[in-house]
Amino acid sequence: MNGDFQTATTELNMEGFKVVRSDMFCKGPRMLEPVCTIWPTKIGFNKSCIKALNYCEFVRFEVNPVTKGLVVVPCTSKDDDSIRWIKGEKDPVVRNLQSTEFGDQLYRSWKLDEAFNYRAYGRLALANQKVMLFFDFSRAEQWTGKRDNS
Repeated sequence: MNGDFQTATTELNMEGFKVVRSDMFCKGPRMLEPVCTIWPTKIGFNKSCIKALNYCEFVRFEVNPVTKGLVVVPCTSKDDDSIRWIKGEKDPVVRNLQSTEFGDQLYRSWKLDEAFNYRAYGRLALANQKVMLFFDFSRAEQWTGKRDNS
């Protein structure tokens, strides 16, 4: 082949071909969904998470060791387990929260492979008349990456 694109058409038998689901690819609307990413040493969230929770400044995390569920519950700074998860005032963003202890405990409890990082998409949930973000890590995406020791 000389590098030119062949313009002749060929009749193609479509038997055996299967449609590739579009949700397998990151695209505009998918990027707007809340996302939580965990590494062995930290946990991070995208900006859609703070938008979904109306830019609350403090949250509390709750983890289900059996179902691999994580909920982010808005709270006040007075809550004993509150975490300030945003930085910036004009254009607030979620900061990555460093915690090797949390990562170790989560990876051990959920039987995750430390060679991988994990990402789950979130959705708003209501429990006890409180709106929160729910992330289902039993169906998380995983990928290898260098261990972040920062």
